[in-house]
Amino acid sequence: MKQGQEIHIQVSTKEGQPLLIGNILVLIHFFTGGNYRYGFEAGRTDDAGHLTISYDDVEKRRRSSAQEFLMDYNTKLEECDPIVQIIVPSEQELLSRKQRVVENFGRIPDWAATWPSNAEIKPQEKTVELVGQAVKVQISTD
Repeated sequence: MKQGQEIHIQVSTKEGQPLLIGNILVLIHFFTGGNYRYGFEAGRTDDAGHLTISYDDVEKRRRSSAQEFLMDYNTKLEECDPIVQIIVPSEQELLSRKQRVVENFGRIPDWAATWPSNAEIKPQEKTVELVGQAVKVQISTD
């Protein structure tokens, strides 16, 4: 991901009509040399079913993670492949993630304080090539 880039995600019907589904938790995974490098919670859709992921937002998360785990997060976003994965995890996956955090750290993860609405759409992974300043991604409910 390059400085100034944004990824615009829209929840929609399979015909491409926008759906007003908010609070869908979205993840983004980065790769180097085709291998998984790291992933972040990209955010949640707003009430219009839209989420914008900016370079600055992701870089802020990477830097924050690097303060705690420098070797795991020392690769700059610009050094990652231009291919990313946009992921809408399933309700079951979210429950499992929450349980692992509680078991390992004895607390509920921040993202689970307000439970995501991911059960309203099917889980999915989209491979996206980051070309240009703005990349559009459609997440279908079907």
